[in-house]
Amino acid sequence: MIKIRDIGSLFLKNRSEIGIRRLWKRQAGKQRQQLQMLAGEYANFASTVTNINNTIKDKKKLTDLLEQLVSEAARIFGSEHVFLSLLEGQPQVFWVVAYKGSCEPRETLLEQKLMGKSYVTGQMVYVSISKNMAEYLPGLCPERFQSQARTLLGMPMMIDGKLAGVLEVFCEVGKVLTEHQIKLAEIYAAQAAVAVKMTRLNDVLARKSEEIELLHEVGRVVANQPSPSILLEQVGKTLSDFLKADACVAFVVQRHSTPPVVMATHVQNLSVLGVERLESLFTNGEMSELWQDTKHVLVNLPLVADKTVQAMPLFFRQILQGAIVFCWDYARQTSIDSQIEATLTTIANQTAMGLDREHLYGSIKKIGLTDTLTGIANRRFFDYILKKEMNRVRRYGQPLSLMMVDIDFFKMINDRWGHQTGDVILQEIGSLLKKQFRTTDLPARYGGEEFAVILPETDAVMAYAMAENLRSQIAKRVFAASTNKITLTISVGMATIEFSEQLDTLTEADLVLAADQALYRAKNSGRNRVEACKWGNTELAD
Repeated sequence: MIKIRDIGSLFLKNRSEIGIRRLWKRQAGKQRQQLQMLAGEYANFASTVTNINNTIKDKKKLTDLLEQLVSEAARIFGSEHVFLSLLEGQPQVFWVVAYKGSCEPRETLLEQKLMGKSYVTGQMVYVSISKNMAEYLPGLCPERFQSQARTLLGMPMMIDGKLAGVLEVFCEVGKVLTEHQIKLAEIYAAQAAVAVKMTRLNDVLARKSEEIELLHEVGRVVANQPSPSILLEQVGKTLSDFLKADACVAFVVQRHSTPPVVMATHVQNLSVLGVERLESLFTNGEMSELWQDTKHVLVNLPLVADKTVQAMPLFFRQILQGAIVFCWDYARQTSIDSQIEATLTTIANQTAMGLDREHLYGSIKKIGLTDTLTGIANRRFFDYILKKEMNRVRRYGQPLSLMMVDIDFFKMINDRWGHQTGDVILQEIGSLLKKQFRTTDLPARYGGEEFAVILPETDAVMAYAMAENLRSQIAKRVFAASTNKITLTISVGMATIEFSEQLDTLTEADLVLAADQALYRAKNSGRNRVEACKWGNTELAD
């Protein structure tokens, strides 16, 4: 039999359980609503990130992408003012490249930037600014914006551990951003940094492509061995287009004259008086001190106050071969990127070498140092140049390589096809040697069917590759094609001399002997091959 007090306690227990169930249901309902809201936020979050990634993949303009990021940020955060700035230049300045709001902000120095020290270290900034905004953004925004307190969310944009820019969102004070909004701002900043990095890499690649194309074009011009006037005209036009100069004039130093004469060979958009003035400056030697005191390839000429005039002196072996002068109709920033400086230096050296080679070829014609059959240098000129190059090795320590080339079984060719056919083959090989090698190299007929090639500033690895390429080209070629269609091979011996303690004891004859003995080994090893001298052996002593 249940007592009355027991019934009462049971009734109270049931009511308590019912209350707990109702409370649990209410809590579960709230959690479901929160989960649904989070799912919606995540869907919007994922959609936004996907849109940004697609924009980057589509390789749209950087400004379009950054403006899209700013617009998305303004929408997500409900903010009237969103700024995206890039940190560039020296001194470092924040340049606003995309913004949303009534402000048109200007550049800000890094040391003057609000929370700039935090951004440099890669730290996010989430602070309330209760003071007058004019203290932080002087003269940049309307008074209504400056006078109101704001909450600032700033996300640094880092590239390879360095600050590249910042995404800043200004919200009304009291508005609390959710964890997901802050995370989204962080991703916006990261995506903007990726886009900036990709754009900069693309710019570097495009510039590299232009530089390679420029080097190729100038190399092609120099390899054709044109006259000095044509060489300077073509190089001057190519560089003028690359540098976007308004005028250009090229000068050559005629070293055959006594004293040497400076003469304009190419003039583009420059007055006669301007050309004569420059000619006078070069002839009188007034420019020499300017470019000998600088390591830059483009030398500033202080001639006109409101214009820029820069000269590219063309030195080879410390001798002025010529100069190309560029003019701009405005005060141009004269400092250039180190990579472009290196490219222009290479071009200046190639052009100067071409002019020097033309001078040497002119000397050959003048004093009769050309082999009449093959059209290349004869033994006398070969000996003269080899001695000069050996002196350069001793003075400057640059490597020097020598290649000795011999036609395999040439006597059998003469016996079978006749000496006239043999002469045709020698002529064709002489022509091939002139085309195959650089303008700084000297191919020569050493004697009979034997040729030699002097390779200045060429180490053993490069010389061997050049010799192997020559051997391969000749093996594929058909000679005397109009009559007999003869194929033949060559054997090559090469030697390289570099700066060392034994350099002073080595002579031109030692270098020739070393290359000749390497050639002898190539012959004895089956012909149609390249052999290199091994200075460590006792070859020279045998």
